[in-house]
Amino acid sequence: RDYKVTGVQTCALPICLDYFDDKTGYTSMARTTCFPALVMAKMVTDGAFKYSGGLCHPEFIGRDEKAYQALMSGMEKKGVFYKEAVTEVEI
Repeated sequence: RDYKVTGVQTCALPICLDYFDDKTGYTSMARTTCFPALVMAKMVTDGAFKYSGGLCHPEFIGRDEKAYQALMSGMEKKGVFYKEAVTEVEI
């Protein structure tokens, strides 16, 4: 996600460290790729996320604060947690 803060361009990057889940048998790869797709599919079918431009690239979701927060919340409910690293970028 990109922000403009007092004339300084910043970039927030979500960081995730995930492991195999012994309880469910899901690999980290499944948890960090399939789960976001499941959360987004539910948001679309529930009408919580709408995009009229055809194919929606992941970058678009990150630019929509409401969609981004809903995705992160949905991932937390599935036990996958992200932290944000915010850095300044020279314009």
